[in-house]
Amino acid sequence: MAKITKNFSFDLPLTKTLAGYWRKKINHVTDLQIRYVGYDYGFRDEETGEERYDIDLEEVNYEGMNILPLIQADLLSDLKDEIEAAAFENCQGQFEEQYSTL
Repeated sequence: MAKITKNFSFDLPLTKTLAGYWRKKINHVTDLQIRYVGYDYGFRDEETGEERYDIDLEEVNYEGMNILPLIQADLLSDLKDEIEAAAFENCQGQFEEQYSTL
């Protein structure tokens, strides 16, 4: 199967957890708008460990400003891991949803 390439976007909510005596409270801080290219290679190679899906981040917008260069410069490394994990999960879901309608 040939590599399939598709553009995707989604909103990633950022939250802050506050711990109190009786419970945790999760406050919504903002949303990031994520744009990326998703790839479906059609298989998972057990020998090399290559995954079926892959992503390339195109933009990470915060209040209208692209902050991807800050993320790529490792100034926001924790956020980079969270964004990449969310984009990968979104990519997998988008491709699988597309295939379920065929």
